[in-house]
Amino acid sequence: MRWLRIYSLLGSLVLTSCAGSANVPWDYITTPMGTDQARKIVKLMKGLMIGDGTSIASKSNNINNVVVRDDYFTINNQYRFRFSELPQLSLSLSNFGKSPAFLLIGDKVSILTGYGETGNDAARVFASALLVLKRESSGEAASRAADEFATTVRNYRTAETKPTLSENSRRYKVQAESAAQAKDFENAADLYSKALYLAPWWPEGHFNRALILGEVGDFESAIKEMRRYLRLVPDAPDARAAQDRIYEWEAAAKK
Repeated sequence: MRWLRIYSLLGSLVLTSCAGSANVPWDYITTPMGTDQARKIVKLMKGLMIGDGTSIASKSNNINNVVVRDDYFTINNQYRFRFSELPQLSLSLSNFGKSPAFLLIGDKVSILTGYGETGNDAARVFASALLVLKRESSGEAASRAADEFATTVRNYRTAETKPTLSENSRRYKVQAESAAQAKDFENAADLYSKALYLAPWWPEGHFNRALILGEVGDFESAIKEMRRYLRLVPDAPDARAAQDRIYEWEAAAKK
């Protein structure tokens, strides 16, 4: 009962639904959530079915891999969607218990979310999660984030006594290091991200996450993290090596 399990994982985020209609354009958020929760929900697509177009009947496959990054997500290392450039989302909702419900991403990808009301609810939540991440990747949100990090840099560089990691940040740091040693780079990148959310001023966190993202081939995100490291500690002993690594990633990103 895969669909029931997905339904239970969504927990309190699932809304009471009513009968729907096919291919409803979706451009509003029905389930408010934070960006961290939205990323977790997108990852729940793993194990569902994916197809080309608006039908799952042909060219359908299991979703075996979902990678969620700062700016984009990928499915099965085949479909890549940048949050800020997500095409029109639509929902194909079910009016009957045995009819399938879909999340449609543009006219290219259909995600089978389940059957009947369970599928309808899951489709709405997945769509809301993607729209939350699209909103947070908008120009206005990106500008706000840039201003916030500029303030972080200024405060860190002028502080006579540098801040120390909180216990929660340290927990994520230790877990990230353990995951990296086990070569579980995807998990390590996520754990460093959680630590940096709590401590955006932490230079080594940006540096280490940059190296991990470079290891998995996410060169754009690696470059962004390494640039943050250099902004925080421009006179670091390894600043030259860090900048050279950025040049390497820039070349790799163009291939």
